[in-house]
Amino acid sequence: MSEPASILSISPLLDELKQQTVTTIETLGRAPRLALLRCVSEPGSMFMEKQIRAACRDTGVECWFMELPSYLAEDVLVKAVHQIGQDNSVDAVGLLCPPQYDKSLLGSAIGEQKDINGYCRTSSSRFLPCFDGAVSQILDHFQIPCDGKQILFLNYSKAEHYILRRILGIRGAELVVREDSSPEPDFVPDLVFTAGPLEEVPPSLLSSATYVVSVAVGSYGEPSYTEDGGIKCSVSAKILPVPGGVDSVIPYIYTLNAAKAAK
Repeated sequence: MSEPASILSISPLLDELKQQTVTTIETLGRAPRLALLRCVSEPGSMFMEKQIRAACRDTGVECWFMELPSYLAEDVLVKAVHQIGQDNSVDAVGLLCPPQYDKSLLGSAIGEQKDINGYCRTSSSRFLPCFDGAVSQILDHFQIPCDGKQILFLNYSKAEHYILRRILGIRGAELVVREDSSPEPDFVPDLVFTAGPLEEVPPSLLSSATYVVSVAVGSYGEPSYTEDGGIKCSVSAKILPVPGGVDSVIPYIYTLNAAKAAK
């Protein structure tokens, strides 16, 4: 019987990112000012807003928050973020908005030096999208090799997280993307990214993959625990980072990027 899956703690990485931010702020000699805007009222974005504001308090980043109506026309939102991006008292602009908006247009309106979401994709852009930056930090922190490894994306459309897939491709990984968890692949992946709950990952993949990464929001994607804190299904895969998924890292990407933008 295979050993129970192990959960790799994300806490040391969060501490590392926090210390990087604090050190950058100490070098800067002042608190960076982040303008955080949210124009979407769905629970995931509201939760992320609270986490970002908490990370700002935790690291010493000054956060100026504004809630905008979720029905704003795109051109109105573009004008609003452009005006804030032009404000010299603001070092960085973070934006939580619905997927229907043109993110590259919004990033350009903010300006590539202050667009810490990484929406502005020009050759001189300073930041990766926060999600992709968080995954890169996780791979580096746990020293997960990608070169020559086969990586499976489950429950993804071809268009989702194309930048992350590009990053992994640059790192030498061989990628396979599936929009659902079936049929099972005809190879044994070294690393599995799942956008759905772990319960939807075929048991054979959980037991064969070296690492399984949950990228779901909040508690979505957490495994079932036994009374002694173990995982109910006995599999050999290492699951990281759970609970919270990649989203537990993103708030500290915001604060680190805000500090870097202020330099």
